[in-house]
Amino acid sequence: MLTRSKLILDTNVISYIFDQKPEALFFKPFLKGSTVFTTFIRVAEVYHGVFKDNWGEKRIESLEAYLSKYAILPFVNSLCLTWAKIKTESDRIAHPISDSDCWIAACARYYQMPLLTNNWRHFQYVKDIEIISPNFN
Repeated sequence: MLTRSKLILDTNVISYIFDQKPEALFFKPFLKGSTVFTTFIRVAEVYHGVFKDNWGEKRIESLEAYLSKYAILPFVNSLCLTWAKIKTESDRIAHPISDSDCWIAACARYYQMPLLTNNWRHFQYVKDIEIISPNFN
């Protein structure tokens, strides 16, 4: 059974909250009283953006302090099986999923945690995960 006492944040939600963007307002109520996680792949994506945009040391330090508030779901070997199943399922129904989105979907399914994302369309055809997103039906 999925629980909302533990949540996974997608990259866009991490960015919205860090940058204090208006889009963060939808997600903030879900964070109260919950243990909030992100995934190893999302942390890598955040750092990719940092290096691509040539952030300075102070902003990187601020980001690292911010990220330290979240637990990072680790890679475990059995997660590969879940990733492969989701990737295959998505291909079979003609709704392919990117490798990085497949990793976060695999974490949501494997760890049985809802995923907070603003990119619900990336995950809408993935079975057995709960998506929390504005405008998601």
